[in-house]
Amino acid sequence: MLSPNSDGTENGSRGDIATRFKPGTVANPAGRPKGSKNRLKEKFLDCLANDFDAHGISAIEQCRAENPAAYLKVVASLIPQDVNVMHKTVFDEMDAHELARLVAILSAESARLVDGNASSHGAEEAGSLQSISEAEVIS
Repeated sequence: MLSPNSDGTENGSRGDIATRFKPGTVANPAGRPKGSKNRLKEKFLDCLANDFDAHGISAIEQCRAENPAAYLKVVASLIPQDVNVMHKTVFDEMDAHELARLVAILSAESARLVDGNASSHGAEEAGSLQSISEAEVIS
């Protein structure tokens, strides 16, 4: 806990309580000059770009030869971290009716193959399956 000094300040405080900023008081009413926040970063990036233009390829080759771990770390840092892989199948575009029809066709074909029967009905259904697949590939 802070204890008061004889001059009105507290031990560990930054000055007299009477001279501290009051709520709502701004230290610099003119504000920060425009661009000053990013000036150093922009200057650094400009210098880095100029240096890279002059020595970039040889620096990369030297880094790869002398410190492969650092080289791979830089390469890995350039790969996007948020990679969304979307796997799309022909089934994604099919409605419930088409999926039910496909299940029926596949069930009939599997039963035909298990039984060893090559009925004309199974051949017709197999033709239907082929037309569904072709329609999905075309669209």
